[in-house]
Amino acid sequence: MALSIIERINKRAFYPLKMVNGETIHLRAVKNDKLTAARAFHEKEESVGYLIGLAVVSDAGQREFEQRTDESDIEFGARILELIADMGPDVREQIVKKIFQISNEPSSVQAEAIVKN
Repeated sequence: MALSIIERINKRAFYPLKMVNGETIHLRAVKNDKLTAARAFHEKEESVGYLIGLAVVSDAGQREFEQRTDESDIEFGARILELIADMGPDVREQIVKKIFQISNEPSSVQAEAIVKN
């Protein structure tokens, strides 16, 4: 099925990340308004869960986590933190660092493989 012009424009790149534990996951950039929302509660651990929830995508580029309509950003972040509770802080830090890199400095990752969803 051919994509419409709007669908092709709205396609978002996602990037592979080989984590310290040897696994590869895919992340996409977080839009500016969502980064601003996360900054509003950056001193809380839930901001890490929020960013991970927004950025992690499947191998096909579909979001792994969806924020429910009745869920605040902090509640969404807390829910994601519960789901990834067994993940070490080094892995979380690596993921968040990459999220900021691809969200704020996309030109720095242009040399990496880019997969379109």
